[in-house]
Amino acid sequence: MKTVQDVQRLITDRIEKHWPDSVLAAARGEDDPRWPWTVTLTNLKGQTLNEQWSDVWRWILDWNSWARSHGCTLAITNRRVGGTTRAIPTRVAIPDIATATATTGANWPARIDAYGRRARILHDEFPETLTSALLRGAAELSDVDFDLARTAATWFRQHNAAGLTARQVPIAGLHAKWLDRNMRIVTGLSGQTELGLVTRPSRIHFSYLDGGWIRRGNRHRDSVALDEPHQPPGYQPQVILITENKDSALFFPEIAGGIVIEGNGDAVVRLAKIPWIVACPRILYWGDLDAHGLAILDRLRSAGIDAESILMDQATLDLYAPYGSPTFADGSQLPVGFPAPTPLLTATERILLERITDPAWEGPRRIEQERIPLDDAHRELVRAIVERPHPAQSH
Repeated sequence: MKTVQDVQRLITDRIEKHWPDSVLAAARGEDDPRWPWTVTLTNLKGQTLNEQWSDVWRWILDWNSWARSHGCTLAITNRRVGGTTRAIPTRVAIPDIATATATTGANWPARIDAYGRRARILHDEFPETLTSALLRGAAELSDVDFDLARTAATWFRQHNAAGLTARQVPIAGLHAKWLDRNMRIVTGLSGQTELGLVTRPSRIHFSYLDGGWIRRGNRHRDSVALDEPHQPPGYQPQVILITENKDSALFFPEIAGGIVIEGNGDAVVRLAKIPWIVACPRILYWGDLDAHGLAILDRLRSAGIDAESILMDQATLDLYAPYGSPTFADGSQLPVGFPAPTPLLTATERILLERITDPAWEGPRRIEQERIPLDDAHRELVRAIVERPHPAQSH
């Protein structure tokens, strides 16, 4: 036997799954394809019904009361119980979505009302392209984003955007990240499969470290675009240092034949697309001394760059412990507990990761890269180059 609570959960699930169909049908003036809806309550009969009659009687009273108070209809079947014919409710019919939302005890009536207003607006403006799937996405947008999505869909329906970047589209507030989040809604409502927009090429910034190159008056800063990956640098580096953060790269001391690259955090995997980077015989990585920095190092290796690490071990953590930070730069909490899978870390790096994510560890869990003096990092880089001339690593 289904209880009132059982059916309320089923109704809520059905509303959540199918409300766009109902709301869109109402905006179009069509019959609701999802309501009325009937739920079977029980199939009890015979001896089982006799044995459970006391419970069944209370259940019948509950259902009669609930159906009357919520405007729902019970289907009744007469069955013999203890020599007497009893009216047993076997199904309940919920007539429409308004009735359904009122039975949930939640905020569904207000939500459906708000969704309905948006559905009517979208149907008036995009009657040929509006679908229940698009309505679901558009209904959850903020008021500002909802208006922007309508404006954008109208513009793209009327104009050819081929060759423009998102910011070149003459719509206030439109930018690439917003469009990425809302692309399905904008393209769907506009009736376009492709908008024809172009993206700005991603660039990797780096600095030359070779003193002879710099003192001959050559440029110190440079970049390579991912749409021109084969463009060579001023010289083919013999040593590349990849840093997680910009400041550590911009002011790194001189290294003969060296280049320092701004890894830009998680974007570091882009480096594997640049042939002259991959061809360098010595590649080293230096990042924040925390779980995130170690995860970036693992991803860099997974992308195909077998970089060595410097200053990312327990000894470094101990030496610079006074500079430890209790949170990430944005104030969010550092991860504690079982560390993420990092199969390409060395044994030494993995020991550090397990230490700083151990709930019992009372020392620092994070030291920002910029807190370590660049002269110290320079000495460590030179030491690594001299003492580890053959960087074959086992992970």
